[in-house]
Amino acid sequence: MKKTWRPRCAAYYFLYCLCIPTIADTIFTSWRLLSGDRESMAASFAPFSYLVTAMALIYAYAYARTRVTLSGGELNVRSMVDREPKKGEKRTIILFRQGSHDLEFWDKTFLLSDVVRWGYCEDLKVPRVDQSNATEKDRFMPVHEIAFILKGEKRCHVNIAVYGKKHTADFVKTIRQETGLEPEGKLKEFLA
Repeated sequence: MKKTWRPRCAAYYFLYCLCIPTIADTIFTSWRLLSGDRESMAASFAPFSYLVTAMALIYAYAYARTRVTLSGGELNVRSMVDREPKKGEKRTIILFRQGSHDLEFWDKTFLLSDVVRWGYCEDLKVPRVDQSNATEKDRFMPVHEIAFILKGEKRCHVNIAVYGKKHTADFVKTIRQETGLEPEGKLKEFLA
């Protein structure tokens, strides 16, 4: 059985919708330049328009890859994570830097048979991976992580807040069915 969950939050929709006028502006600017209208404002702003479009497409591509996929007893978690790099650690490209924090794309896969415990980070008393100041109540880009404690004390996290309540309930029920383990803490309310 293969099942995929994709984000359902305002930040993702906003990012995708912002790309549409950006790409349209670049196409319009290119068309004006190719049609010989070199005296217009389009000629002077063309390089800036191309640069903004390239950045928008890079961001959209990074966020479009965010998803959680269950397939063959494995859970694959792909997401953007806001974290502070450790001292001496290489920083990400400048487009994904936010002050002292970096936005990083994480792609983690683990076997569900290795899960020992799972639940919200605060219920399991483990720190979040995402180090932004966002909470589960934020409307634009909420963060509320589920931690999977694996054999050998390894962990994998999923920011479930961006998936919406309906998809969260489906996710929790599916993971419970696949692992045979009850979630700990507040996640149990999705099983009712």
